[in-house]
Amino acid sequence: MVKSITFFNNGNVMCFDDKGQQIPKFQKPIIQFYCELLEKEGIDPKDVDFTMPDGRKARPFKTESGDWNWEIG
Repeated sequence: MVKSITFFNNGNVMCFDDKGQQIPKFQKPIIQFYCELLEKEGIDPKDVDFTMPDGRKARPFKTESGDWNWEIG
């Protein structure tokens, strides 16, 4: 059972169960999660403004392998 989720300023996520153990399958970076969701809806994530909790902008891009990654700053 998921007990807590922590979001980091770099876009990463940590998820823990009620025993304090990490749950890797729920630890997808938030930017990657949204890029995949937007893409499924026919929206190009590169056309969306991403703002991190500390106000910095994130710019998503596709890697050579086809996965989403991002630059922050």
